[in-house]
Amino acid sequence: MPIKKLNTTEPQNKTHPKKPPVFLLLSFLFGTLFQANIWANNNIIDPLLAAKGPILAPQIGRFLVATDNLLNTSFKETVIFITHFSNQGAAGIAINRPANIPLNEAFPSVKSIQGIRETLFLGGPVRTNAIFVLMKTKRAHNYMSQITNGIYFATGLGAISHGHAKLNKDEAIRAYAGFAGWSAGQLQREIKRGDWLIVETDPQIVFETNTDPLWIRLHRLWSGNWI
Repeated sequence: MPIKKLNTTEPQNKTHPKKPPVFLLLSFLFGTLFQANIWANNNIIDPLLAAKGPILAPQIGRFLVATDNLLNTSFKETVIFITHFSNQGAAGIAINRPANIPLNEAFPSVKSIQGIRETLFLGGPVRTNAIFVLMKTKRAHNYMSQITNGIYFATGLGAISHGHAKLNKDEAIRAYAGFAGWSAGQLQREIKRGDWLIVETDPQIVFETNTDPLWIRLHRLWSGNWI
């Protein structure tokens, strides 16, 4: 079920620091789970990454940031880029899980990628034997589908070899083994439970060279929102 937008009221006394909206304070009366849902879907803004404003629901091109609820799961400290979302379910790619093995070593028998030494990433627990590709480019590609402005999605080693062969200096391409998937309504339930934060920010963070600090950066941003 889509998460409805909640109205907030600006403080009248502008001489004092801005306080949390009243509904956030009242949410404590309804339990920790409800509070997590409210916080996970309001004003997650990163000025350094040019965020666009409050997030109300999961959407293609936005990010899922694992909360401390998932510390004892395979999604611990994971950031997922949402690539598909509809009433039938959702899917995304974990962008901060490098496998620390070059593509050509991961697939030594595939001749078309033997010159590619970029690191393979672990995209998620579903279909880990399959390769999924994200590419930063301003050019449309017939074998790729556009996720958001400047980022395209494709599947298979053929996509990585073809895209890499025609890569311009201002472009980037990254390969992932597996993806994360949810059935209809499952992701919304996990968000309501407080398992995920929804963040909208510059999608180019997908291609940062060092993705290790990414979860800390986004998670701390959220947890310190009202401090």
